[in-house]
Order: sequence, then C-alpha cells, then structure tokens
Amino acid sequence: INLTASGANTYTWSTSSNLSSISVAPLSNITYTLNGTSTAGCISAAAASLAVTVNTLPVVSISGTNALCTGQTITLTAIGATSYSWNHGPLTATCAVNPISNSSFVVTGKTSLGCTSAPATIAISVFSLPIVSINGASTLCAGDNLTLTANGANTYTWFNGSNSSSLLLSPPSNTLFTLNGTSSNGCQNLNTSTLSVSVFNRPNITITGTNALCSGQTINLTANGANSYTWSTGSNFNSITISPTINTTYSVSGTNTLGCTSNSLAVLAVNVYSLPIVSIAGTNTICFGQLVQLTAAGANSYTWSNGANTNSIYVSPIANFTYGVIGSNLNGCLSPTVVQSISVYSLPIIIASASSPSICSGGSVTLNATGASSYTWNISPFNPITISPVNTATYTVAGTSPLGCLSQNTAAVSVSVFVTPSVTAGISNSLVCFGRLVSLQANGAASYTWNPSQLTNVPFTATSSAQYTLTGSSIAGCTNTNLATVNLSVMSLPNVQIFGDSAFCFGTTSTLSANGANTYTWNTGSNLNSISITPSITSTYTLIGTALNTCSNSAIKQITVFPLPTVSASISKSVICFGDTVMLSGSGANTYSWTGGAGSGGTLIPTATSSYSLTGYSISGCSSTNVAVVSVTVNTLPIITTGISNPSVCLGQTTSIYANGANSYTWSNGVLNGVAFIPTASAVFTVIGTDANGCTNLAIQNITVHPVPNLSIAASSYSVCEGKQVTLIGQGANTFTWSSGISNGVAFTPSVTNSYTLNGSFNTGCSNTISPVVTVSVFGLPDITISTEKPGICPADSTELFYTGAETYTWIPPLGPGNFIKPKISTSYTVFGTDLWGCQNTSSVLITVHPLPTLQISSTNSMACIGEQVTLKATGAQTYTWNASLVNSEYLFIATTNTQFTLYGSNVFGCLDTTSYNQNIQSCSVALLADLSKSDVSCESRNDASIQVNSTIQPRIPTTQYRIKYKWLGTDQCTSEECTTLNALAKGNYTLLMIVTSTVNAHYQRTDTLVKTITINDQNPPCNLQPYHGITADFNATNDYFHIDNIDVYPNNSVEIYNRWGERIKRIPYYNNTTNIWPTPDEIGDLQSGTYFYIIFTGDPRVNNLRGWIELLK
Repeated sequence: INLTASGANTYTWSTSSNLSSISVAPLSNITYTLNGTSTAGCISAAAASLAVTVNTLPVVSISGTNALCTGQTITLTAIGATSYSWNHGPLTATCAVNPISNSSFVVTGKTSLGCTSAPATIAISVFSLPIVSINGASTLCAGDNLTLTANGANTYTWFNGSNSSSLLLSPPSNTLFTLNGTSSNGCQNLNTSTLSVSVFNRPNITITGTNALCSGQTINLTANGANSYTWSTGSNFNSITISPTINTTYSVSGTNTLGCTSNSLAVLAVNVYSLPIVSIAGTNTICFGQLVQLTAAGANSYTWSNGANTNSIYVSPIANFTYGVIGSNLNGCLSPTVVQSISVYSLPIIIASASSPSICSGGSVTLNATGASSYTWNISPFNPITISPVNTATYTVAGTSPLGCLSQNTAAVSVSVFVTPSVTAGISNSLVCFGRLVSLQANGAASYTWNPSQLTNVPFTATSSAQYTLTGSSIAGCTNTNLATVNLSVMSLPNVQIFGDSAFCFGTTSTLSANGANTYTWNTGSNLNSISITPSITSTYTLIGTALNTCSNSAIKQITVFPLPTVSASISKSVICFGDTVMLSGSGANTYSWTGGAGSGGTLIPTATSSYSLTGYSISGCSSTNVAVVSVTVNTLPIITTGISNPSVCLGQTTSIYANGANSYTWSNGVLNGVAFIPTASAVFTVIGTDANGCTNLAIQNITVHPVPNLSIAASSYSVCEGKQVTLIGQGANTFTWSSGISNGVAFTPSVTNSYTLNGSFNTGCSNTISPVVTVSVFGLPDITISTEKPGICPADSTELFYTGAETYTWIPPLGPGNFIKPKISTSYTVFGTDLWGCQNTSSVLITVHPLPTLQISSTNSMACIGEQVTLKATGAQTYTWNASLVNSEYLFIATTNTQFTLYGSNVFGCLDTTSYNQNIQSCSVALLADLSKSDVSCESRNDASIQVNSTIQPRIPTTQYRIKYKWLGTDQCTSEECTTLNALAKGNYTLLMIVTSTVNAHYQRTDTLVKTITINDQNPPCNLQPYHGITADFNATNDYFHIDNIDVYPNNSVEIYNRWGERIKRIPYYNNTTNIWPTPDEIGDLQSGTYFYIIFTGDPRVNNLRGWIELLK
C-alpha cells in the first residue's frame, strides 16, 4: 500500500524513509509513525500515526474428478474464498466443463475483504471414445455360419448381451447387428456400431421328367429352381439326357444367382423296364406249296410284319421270305424286331438221260437222272444205273430234292441195241526216227478209229513210240469187240542246244557251247563242242548235232553286237559367286553319270570350286570309250555387317550408318556410308556390298525416328485463396513434368504464389519444354476460432458460442440472441468467415444434445397368475433405480397382486428420465387340456386320413374375451388358424399348436399354448384299381372318358388302349383322370363305337398290372 504525508516540508517515517510517500507491504498488523519539519525548521510537536491491519490471503483449492471421456461434462468446485474467477469465464464456485482434449483449469478466489488468493490449478485428462466397428460378411446363405468380430475397444456389449469379442451366428433372415464398446479407460463409444447382414434363401431344387423308361430309350431330366446345377452324372447343365440300363437314382444340387447352394439334393428314381425277349418257334424250310406255323413267345402282345397281331401265324410263301415280329410287355416296352427267315425249296424237275441213246449188243449203257437228290427208276431204286439190254427198251424215273420235296413229273429215256463188227490192223514201218513218215492199215468194218488217233492209210509224222488200237464201226456205229493192234517204235532226236551270251558290247569275246548230241557241226566249220567268237556286227550261228541212234537235230543262236557311245561335256559358267547356279550338259550317249556329287547332271548350285567327270551309257548299257571333264570356280560372297551411331532418335537429331565386309556399298534413300544425316521418319535402310570378284550381298539397318511433343497449356485459375485448388493442364505429350512436383491435370493446392514450368515427353523419351508457363497467386485464409462453455448438453439446456478471426460471419444454423443456442437435437454449428480479400474460411463446433434414456419395461409374464415368478426387465439407460430403491436392470418378484412399478434411468451422459409399468395379476385355473381323435389312411398311399379336435379349450384366466388359434405343422391344408378338423391327410406326423389368448382389458393379454403331435399310419395294403367300363363320350360331364378309381395312388402308371384287332392305338403315361385321359375331346371324332381293351401298368412291382375291356358309345 502507499502511505502519503502532508502538513510539513520534510518528513521522517518510522521506516526511516524521508519521502513524502512510501510503499509498504506489511506481513502483519503494524502502526506507522511520521514526524514533520516545516520550512522554518520547526518539528511537529507530536508524531502522526497510522495503524495498518493486514488481512490473511484466502487459500483456494479445486475439487472434482481429474479424468473424463470425450463428450462428458464434469463439475469443478472451488473452495477457500468468498468469490471466484475461472480462467475460462465463469465467476461461480462451481463450473461444468466439457474439454475435448487434455486441459488445465485455473481459479482464483477473493475474500469478503477483497483479498485475492494465489491461482489454483487442476489438470483434466480427456480420454477419447473408442471407435467401434464390426468385421464380418454382409451377406451369407441361409444356414451358413457368420463370424462377427468386434474391433476398436477393450470390452464389448453385443445386441444379444454377449460380451465376447467375436460371435458365431447363423441368422435365419436379414438382420441388423449392433455393438457397443468400452475402452480400457471406461469410455463407451458415442454411436452404436451396426452391421446389416443380408441372408439369402437357398434354392429349392426340383426335377421334372418321367421316372420310368424302357431299356435303350432316352429321356430328358430337367432341374428347376436355381441358376446353375451339378448332377450326380457330373453334368452342369440344367437338363441332361439319360439312357440308364438299370434302375438308377439321379440327384442334382443347385446354386442360385446369389451363390447359395441348395441344402438338399433333388432326387428322382428312374425305373428301367427291361425289353421283352421275343423268340419265334417254327420250321425255317419248306417245299414249294407247303404251309408253316410261326409262333412268337416272350411278350404280352405281338405285331407281325405281315400285319397280324396274334402270337401265331400260318404262312405259305412262294419264295424265300423273312417274317419279323415285335413284342410288347406289360410295361409297354417294345422288343427289338425278331426275324425268322423261311427258305422255300422249289420242287425238283427231273431230267432222264442215257449215256448213249443206242448201244451195240453186249454193250452197257448208263441211265442217269438229274434235278433231284434221290431217284427211283422203274427197274431200280438207284441212280445212276448201268444196264446191258439185249433189246431196244424205254425206262422211267421219279426224284426227291435234298429237303424231301418230291418232283411232280416222271422222266423217260429209250435205248436202242445194234450188232458189233470184227476188224484186223497193219503198219508200213514199225521202227523210225522221230519226225519220219509212217502209215496204218485196217480191214473188216465200215469206218475206223485209231487210238491214238490217226487216219487209215494216210502217212503221218512219227513223234513217239506207241501201240495203235483199231476200232471198227459198223454203219449203226457198233464197234468191234475183238482186239486189233500194231506197235510203232520212234527213236528220239537229240535235244541240241547252244549256250552263251546272246548280246554284248562291241569288242567283247564270248564262248558258245554245244549240248544234247554225240557229235556236232558248226556253220563256222568247227566240229568242237565249244567255239570262241568276237563278232563286230550282229551274227547268226547254226549247230547240227547227231545222237548215237543216228538221229540228228539242229539249233540256231543269234548274237547281237551293240556299238560303244562317245560322249562330250559342257558347263554353263566356269566362274561363279557362291549361291549361283550352273548347268552341266552331256551329249553322245543315252544316260550319263557325273562325279563330284553332280549325279545325272542338270542344274546345280556348287558350294566350292569343283571338277566334274562325265561317263555316258548307251541304251544297251555300253559305257563310253572316253571320260569328259569340266570345272567351275566358286567365289565366296562378302559378309556384310552394318552399324549405326544411334538406332533411335528424336526428330531433328542426327545419326550415321555404315557397312563393312565388301569393297563398295550402295545404301537406299541416297544415304552415304558412314556419313551423318538427319532422318525425317522411321525407315529400314538397305545396303548392297560388292567385293573384288563382283560378288554381292545384302544387309539392312533399322532407324526409328520419334516425334517431339508440341506442347500447349491451360490453367483453371491464376489467383486463389489459400486451400483452394488449381489445375494446370499440359497437352501435346504422353507424360508431363511440372516444376514444384505438381501432377499434370491433377488439382493441387498451392501454399504460396509461384511460377510453374512444364516439360512434356512422349513414351519414346523425346521431350520439349516451355518456361515459364504460368504464375498462380495465393491469398491466405482468415483464422477463425470458436469456443463454447458446454459442447454437450441435455435436452432443454443452452450454451453460448464465442468466435473471432474474420471481417464478416455467417452462421449455419443461425445463433440466438446473445449468441446463445438451445438446439433440440445434436447440431453442428458452422461459421463462414470472409476477410478483405474475399477469402473465406470456416470453423465448426458440434453441440451434442444427449438423448434422454428411452426407458422400456418388459415383463416375462404380462398377465401372471398368482404365485408365478415375474421378472421386469428395464432397457434404454445406463443405470436404473426401481421404486427409488432397487438399483438394477431387472426386478424379480412373486406375483401376489396388481402393482405399479416406477423406474428411473440415467444414460452415460447423465440425462435422466422416468417411466412406470402396471403388472396385472390374476387368479388362474388349471393347465390346458384337449382331446383329439384320428383315422389312419384306408390303404397304402391313399390320402384319406383325418384328425378331429373333440373338446373345446377353456382359458386359464376367468374371462370371456379369449381367442383360440389352431396352427397345424406338417401340412399346408389349413392357413386360417381356425381349423379343428383336417381331412385328406397322407401318412406322417402332424403337430397342432393350440394357442389361447385371453384379454383382460385393452392393455393386458395372456397367451397359453398346448402342443399335440398326432401320427397318421399307413399300414394297410395298396389300394385296388377300379376301372369303369362304359364311356358315352357326349361330354356332359358324366362318363366322358375312361375313369379309373385309385389311379392317383400309382403315380408311375401308364395305360395302353387296344382295338378289337389287338392293335395298340394309344399309350397314356401318368394317367390321372384329369389331364392325362382317354379319349380326349380331340380324339373322339376318329374313334368308332365298340369294344376296346386296356392294360393298366401300375409302375409298382408289388402290384400286378390290370387288363380289361371298355365299351365306347357314340
């Protein structure tokens, strides 16, 4: 404090100070004294005094929690003073704070005397809320397991109350799963995490197609109900074609378009009916005109190739013929065609003949019959027969074929008998050489025949020794019976032969050898066996040889002499370059042979310098007397190599190309060897090199010329506010490089004013640069700050917003008077601030309006009977208080009387709400009872059983307002929930849920359920079929078609209709008295009145098929 003296000229304080004013800071109560001296030097008679009282400073402290979760509000309380001042504004002892990060709060206090305390500080730790998420599939097929995994927190609470970090579920339908999490600091997530899971239905697969066929037939099975299929056969088509050989069960699974596979397989058992094995009994051979019986067996009905429908037929074919039959069994399966070939043997036609129509007396004749297998002559059972008749006579014969067929005709033959002559024989010379003449003489008959054959008294050349027998014939042709012979001895001639070559080339010496005689004479005058010859021209040599028996013979041999050829050779070129061709030519012979790999000559490509020798051969194979030789010199080609200084250049760059390996070079496009040039486009350059021998070779060189980019630019803006984007676009290249690291055509946010340079490149590496390109000016944004005392409030609370940093402001939504806001729901308040440059910035603050807890009370027994245990369950809050005492989410009690329960609930934000629940208690009767009766099915597979509810159920609660629902499981017959009787039931288990709902008033109901299971038995034998035999077909809804009672019990049936001739006119599979019937309205017009026959194939191996007749009246 300051103490000031007055009334004198100079002063003396008790503090020893001589100033008129002094500053003191006493620590306790004290009295300060003052003496003064006037200008005249006079000292005051008495000292002035001032008592100073020193009050103690207040000691301020802060109470309250020092940690909270984001979004929570805590209350800090200052103590130790009379009034307080907090660093964030409030002037009260308590303040509510909701920091969004770790913060320190400071308070000073004053006493009533105005003394201010030292600051007190409390550090508040703000724990962030966990960000909870659910990991798991969002789709699955019905029945699949789903694993949900919680993330982002320390502990979790699932929708079902589970606290596990993961769940294994199998949701039956589309489900929204919810999850809350709590961090290790005890903070719970602000918003519940959700995962919507779609559950796709699995396909229900069915199979359409017949379930029975005959062996060898083909049917189609079609799967329905899915998008793709897998059959037990391995096929993946929706339809399969099958031809089973035995009864087979086919199954198929399906997958729909959502990828879900059917839970179970669709199954169809296909019965394969065997084909009847039909045979034909009856002979397969007959004689012409006979009748034969053919009998078919192995089936129930038959159709012959001649149109007959009986099992036996009688036939008499006139020629070989084949009869076929097809059999049908009771299943309607047709056998393969069975055939019986009938061979029709013709009757024999007998021809009788005699070995001679006449004989001489004493002679014999052979009678022979043909045209049959066995014969009977009028004089003998044998054939042929030899007889010696003494007189002229006629003979008859009949015959039988190998099959026993008897001829229809009798053949006859006549034989005449004549007298024989007596003869004598003679010869002119009985011993002669081969080839000499001799003659035979005969007497005693009219004509003669010699054996060997000769003419009488006519000389002939003797060729071999022989005995000649003379036969003399009378005028009737009878020959002598006495033996008349002469002998002729013929001496053989020597077999003279000349051996040796018959042809050879000029100048060749050869030997000719004689053979086959005793002595020889050559035309050359020689009498030797062998002679040497060297003819110069073609010549003939003659040889005469004489045997020891003095008989001689001759031989001739011609010798052909071939001249020798003289050849010459030529070549088209004697000096060539490698790869050139030459022509070798020869003359003077017929064929030629070259040495040196030239073969037979002609065109060839020599690979090295060579000589070729020629030998010629005449057409007779004689070789030339001389050898002709030609030569060729082969010069190698130059090996041309190329090089280039730069094989790939940008437009305008130079390069040079060069070639090596020859003496001179010629490049395409006028390029000079090794001289730099500027190519204007990509090209292939060809060079031809020539060596000293004039031989040339070729090489190529590729040059690629890439264009350079022609750049242009565009900018979205040339001045922006800080944080706004600019897009710079370069055009005319493949890639672009901007200074400052920006990307072409990609918006960027410049931080300062800058100029940018562009370089553009093609993919080839050819580039171009434009500099500078563009300058972009950047203006800074205003820095806007927002603060508030309470970022989180409960409904009906308010808070104030504070803001700075711009020239003008616009709030969305608008603020209230005095910048106070009172949102009804959580709201984000955003301010848009604009500075003098027109740059705008924004800042937001979220004011969270925490909801009141949504309290709900549910009862496990809303209409309990006295004495029953009841649990009330509270939901919707964090903490609960029942009737201002019990703190728990559940309230368990024993029902005694009607009671109202009051519940108080507070959520995690401290917001409080209340609700109440009235529990209704009733006196109840005993448990539900009901009496049911049933009747089983009358016969197997018949759906005629029934169930009857016999007694009325009374509710347990005494009220007349109740309703009974009947829910039947195992059948879809009743959907009204009011059926007490079920009829037309098949074998199986049926469950009845009788649900009794009792209503006490508009708010209280009680439901009791009684469950009964009834079994319908199917133990009787199969139902009998009952066909009706009369059809009027006048379509008056009575007897309009063939009706068969109980046919529905045999779903695999088929019905066949036959006319009175046994011909099948219709087969109806799956006969059902409705759609599959006979006759249909379309068929009746083509049918005649009369009797028809039927076969009903049950398709059940335990039940016989049924046959009968039908009378159709029109």
